Amino acid sequence: MSLEINNGFLCRYYDDGRSVLTIPHGVKNMGTGVFKSCRNLKKVIIPETVISVSAFAFADCTELESVEIPESVETIGISAFDDTPFYENDKRDFVIYGKALYRYNGSGTDIRIPDGVVSVTNSAFEGNTMIRRIVMPDSVKHIGHSAFKNCEHLALVTFSENTVRICDSAFENCKSLESLIIPDDVVAIGDFAFKGCRNLRNIKLSAGLCFIGDQVFSGCDFLSDLKLPEGANQI
Repeated sequence: MSLEINNGFLCRYYDDGRSVLTIPHGVKNMGTGVFKSCRNLKKVIIPETVISVSAFAFADCTELESVEIPESVETIGISAFDDTPFYENDKRDFVIYGKALYRYNGSGTDIRIPDGVVSVTNSAFEGNTMIRRIVMPDSVKHIGHSAFKNCEHLALVTFSENTVRICDSAFENCKSLESLIIPDDVVAIGDFAFKGCRNLRNIKLSAGLCFIGDQVFSGCDFLSDLKLPEGANQI
């Protein structure tokens, strides 16, 4: 068997040179880089039981042209499809796989993320200097690592009311942000999430916040009188 699966977790793929691969029904998650650099793969079929595609899962699969991704997939790790024809030939503004926004390739300044997106994947907008405003639909629950990092002209953010987690460096160095309201359902804010937002003056933290990471507001020189909600812990 070329696939090693343990309790719904796809641990390892022993490359047997096949060009078409169907991941078995029952797999829910997979290990980091599990298919990385499998250069014979041309087509992959992912079953509806899968909820997450790991970081680097198919990276550098240089012949991979087709991946069937079901709506059950809500999160995708960083660089999961990088350096594949499947991703590189996808010229849509919003590159959405399953319910995850993998990349934004457009040139708009006022961006509304499409309804139905559950997660904004790691680095989805990173380094985009065109964006001035972002509006997230209420379907969004998860904002990935570095999702909006170095979006230097991003000045207005409207979060989904159902956002649960804002990951590490999500808005790091967004130097035009001045005010933010974090929805009450957010329970965790990762390390460096707003580091270097040097013009940030006002922020209302979520009432349900339980964990806040290291140096979240480092370099936010105009931010004063910040109070953590009762029960929130720094980690």
